[in-house]
Amino acid sequence: MEELNRYLGEKEFDGLITDVNPAVTVRGVTLAAPEAETSLKRGALLVKDEDGYIPCAADALDESCVILCDDVTYDAAAAVSVYTAGCFEPGKVYNANGSSLIENEVDEGDLLGLRVAGLYFKAAQKCG
Repeated sequence: MEELNRYLGEKEFDGLITDVNPAVTVRGVTLAAPEAETSLKRGALLVKDEDGYIPCAADALDESCVILCDDVTYDAAAAVSVYTAGCFEPGKVYNANGSSLIENEVDEGDLLGLRVAGLYFKAAQKCG
C-alpha cells in the first residue's frame, strides 16, 4: 500500500499564475540547441522555431508562444515543461532579452496572438 500522506517538499508562491480561469495547461516541448550554454528562468516566453522552441523576441509574439514552467540551464536540445494556456502576471513573463512584458510596454494588440494560443495576462492582486 502506498503512503499517500508523505511530505514531498514545498513550492514557494512566485505570482506567475494569477487566476484559475482559463485553466492552466502544461505540456512538454523541446528547446532548440543553443550556440552556448544558456539559462532560462521560469516565466520565459518561448516561440516555435524550425529546430524547436527558442526564447521569444519582443516583436515575435504569436500563437506558437508558450511559457517555461521551471528554471533550466542547457547546452544541447532539451525537453522541458511549458504552460500552453492560463492566466499569468505580465511582470513575471520574460522575453529573450530578459525584460518582462510590462518593461517592454507590450500593448493589447500585440498580445492578441498570445490570447489565440490561450495565454492571458492579468496583474496579480497585491495583499498586505
